[in-house]
Amino acid sequence: MKSGKTKRITTTIEDETNPQFSFLDKKIVYMLSSNLYSWDINSGETQQLTNIGTTSNNFGAKQNGGKEEQWLRNDQLQNFDVLRERKAKNDTSNAYKKALPKEKALRYLFVREGSVRGLSISPDGRFVSYRAFKPVSTRNTIIPDYVTETGYTTDISGRNKVGAEQGISSFYIFDRERDSVLTLPIDAIPGIKDLPDYLKDYPVAFDKKKKENANRAVSVYGISWSPKGKNAVIDIYADDNKDRWLMLWDMNSNQLTLLSRQRNEAWIGGPGINSNSIGWISEDIFWFQSEATGYSHLYTINIKTKEKTQLTSGEYELHDAILSENKKTFLSLPMKFIPGKNISTVWILQVVKRKRLLR
Repeated sequence: MKSGKTKRITTTIEDETNPQFSFLDKKIVYMLSSNLYSWDINSGETQQLTNIGTTSNNFGAKQNGGKEEQWLRNDQLQNFDVLRERKAKNDTSNAYKKALPKEKALRYLFVREGSVRGLSISPDGRFVSYRAFKPVSTRNTIIPDYVTETGYTTDISGRNKVGAEQGISSFYIFDRERDSVLTLPIDAIPGIKDLPDYLKDYPVAFDKKKKENANRAVSVYGISWSPKGKNAVIDIYADDNKDRWLMLWDMNSNQLTLLSRQRNEAWIGGPGINSNSIGWISEDIFWFQSEATGYSHLYTINIKTKEKTQLTSGEYELHDAILSENKKTFLSLPMKFIPGKNISTVWILQVVKRKRLLR
């Protein structure tokens, strides 16, 4: 391993804001300028894995001049020996380069509008997922802060108003093996056309939406790969915040199969109801949290048999369960709700025996 290469790569990564690292075989995968690169630990070789950009890929296009420019170019070559010699050398060099075997260029993935977010790669290196996010200009609320060190009232910038237009997010999966970009079959999501109950209080709007019979807007919060990268679960939320779907993605047919649907007419959310509290116990067993009972609890599902198991139950909620590296125990912070106070204790839950241990 050459120290020069190592130093150069380290300096480059440190200049990147919030770098993300993962491992692919014996390589370190990191993100730089909205693209993925791998660094071979043994050889020190760096390889670009994706070529995603937000500008049209017209670099290096030849500029076609008019007849006057062509005549001037020919006249210059006729009158200057040094220009003729320079052109002959360039022509020879270009001919040699064209004769060399060419490496397959990375496909350029053009994001027409917005920015690239959520870039990740499957454990086997075949699939790359990413989101193209287009923000919208909204006006934020202003909160006056009266208690300040200076004695002067200052403004605190808050979030925008509830119901304001949100940004648009599109999810893509790039198959590096087939050199193709896939979009999810949203029509296959159960209940994608279901309208929220509150619309019934507004008959005109409700009838209009019912006649349109359109798919609701959704956003992909993340994709979770099994340890060997043979299976993937996609975490999808309705933009109206009434539904959350955990869908098994078939990478060969690009089909979605429902594993869990959580619906709440008020608001989907709660402790552990996010893409941080999902994952794999084995290649076939997927775990997640759900408020199906009214409390956030831990569940597993066998993606082959679709058998679902509830690991915890009761009038308490788990906060962001963490699975151990050996896949045998969960670490969580349950909250018991008792009038007047909350009681919390760090718990360790054994996956195999399904026995709670208080510590």
